[in-house]
Amino acid sequence: MLNLYLGAMVRPEKVTPEMARLVAFSLKVSALGIELVEEFLPKIPKDESYAARMDGLKQMYSGISTQFQGAEAMLHETSVYSGSERTLVLDAMAGALPVLRKAFSQDYRVELRKKFEDDRKHYQGQDLERLQAMIRELGG
Repeated sequence: MLNLYLGAMVRPEKVTPEMARLVAFSLKVSALGIELVEEFLPKIPKDESYAARMDGLKQMYSGISTQFQGAEAMLHETSVYSGSERTLVLDAMAGALPVLRKAFSQDYRVELRKKFEDDRKHYQGQDLERLQAMIRELGG
């Protein structure tokens, strides 16, 4: 579905509101997915397939990191997305980060925190509060 919207944006069609909602929804679904995986992990037998399953989990976490990177990049596309569209994505990022950060490498957490710290000057009000909350969530 995401590829359909990306294709429409290239043509260019005005689908940015739908794209922002789709990205926000995807972040929330990914957070739920991690919660479900964490619930299921203790039940996985440590048999001959265990290593392959853990490799699959690493791949899933890598995809979630890539997804979050894409959402973060949208925040900087001020000529493409409206302020309200970027706020929608920022809100979803802030809401999902407490769970999604589990999928991030330590290096990515540090990089992301630095980006958010640098971005503070571009935000105000509730958006700045969301950004500050994510900075706190990523730790020091």
